[in-house]
Amino acid sequence: MDIVLNIDAKDLDLAEKIGAYYDEDGDLIGGKSVADAVVSKLVAQAAQGDYAKDLKRRVEEIRDEEIRRRISAAVESALAEPINLTNGYGQRTGQTVTLTELIMQTAEKWLSETERDRRTDRSERRINLLVRTQVDEALKTEIADAVKAAKETVAQQLGKSVADVVTDAVRAGLTAR
Repeated sequence: MDIVLNIDAKDLDLAEKIGAYYDEDGDLIGGKSVADAVVSKLVAQAAQGDYAKDLKRRVEEIRDEEIRRRISAAVESALAEPINLTNGYGQRTGQTVTLTELIMQTAEKWLSETERDRRTDRSERRINLLVRTQVDEALKTEIADAVKAAKETVAQQLGKSVADVVTDAVRAGLTAR
């Protein structure tokens, strides 16, 4: 939908106040500028038009993009800036690390700790359990896909063989008549 608006505004001052009045001291009270009134009217009409949903969706997209951009910048800054380490009492130890380094240290510590494997009842390093679990899942998926493909192939070939046998039997029966 195209909107065409032709206005001859040679003598129009957009800053001129409308809808205002003068009080007993001669001061101008209330009102708004012509520009504000025009914008208010356009916004009111846009909110009621067919394109209001598209306009709202686009405004929300722009808002979300801006939020993502700002959060991303804040996260990048937090990951890169050094932080002071503290002891168990919250007192600074004098050492500084970045949040990225701290996350890596924590992850390495967690992965190197042992955990009891429920299937074998043995203690193993978490990294070993994690790798084995992921490999098992990948193999299960791969094997399931291969079995499915093999079943489909066998079904197609058996279907052809059975169809050929039935066709031959019907032909033989018809020619014997």
